[in-house]
Amino acid sequence: MMIRAKYTKTGHLVYLSHLDLVRLFERAFRRASIPLAFTQGFNPHPIIAFAAPLSVGISSTSEYVEVVLSEAMDPTVFIARMNDTLPNDIRILAAVQKDEKTTLSLMQEAALMDYRLSFRLENPVPDQKLEELINRFLSQDQVIILKKGKPLKGKNRYGKTSKQKPVDVLPLIKSFQLVNNETDLTEIQLSIQVINQETVKPILILEKWLGENNLTIRKETLLIERREIYRLDPQQKYVSMIS
Repeated sequence: MMIRAKYTKTGHLVYLSHLDLVRLFERAFRRASIPLAFTQGFNPHPIIAFAAPLSVGISSTSEYVEVVLSEAMDPTVFIARMNDTLPNDIRILAAVQKDEKTTLSLMQEAALMDYRLSFRLENPVPDQKLEELINRFLSQDQVIILKKGKPLKGKNRYGKTSKQKPVDVLPLIKSFQLVNNETDLTEIQLSIQVINQETVKPILILEKWLGENNLTIRKETLLIERREIYRLDPQQKYVSMIS
């Protein structure tokens, strides 16, 4: 059987890389006596998968991991054991059983990612003006950004990537709206679609919008939080990945 779990990543652990997060979970599974299933072959390893990795520095109240087990386990027992083992900045919120043979992977199911971005502008702008700038941004025919290329393969390619390529990210933006602009703190809600397992980082959209409107933020005030990752149900409605 497989268990899919929803968890948080907050506090100091937002600075944990994805590779270190994977290692942390692998150790936690073992300490919590979770009956892991392993791959076959000369180098067996536990069968664990995560939804879209977070960039370092971004917090989340809704991340997902799935793990294949060698024997059945009650999800409530899984949650209790894992929360007794994991650090406080990572909490398992919910878990459900899944059939690994019929369930799409987390990356295949992910369809929409919801973010909240907060920051302070160097020069505050009234609500109405900010909303006008957002609407003007979304009314363009295209929103082109330069997206980092994929890692190159082969000898002497360590750490190198292919050239940046221009990408129109406007079709990926499901929602972009102002939710707060009080006491100099600006908060924006940004929902980004995943199309053919391709998406874009929220910071790239924010930087593009700021640049087009000659706005500057105090970088030390920028906070980004992922609020939820959604999948599409058979009726093509966005629902939680845990449902």
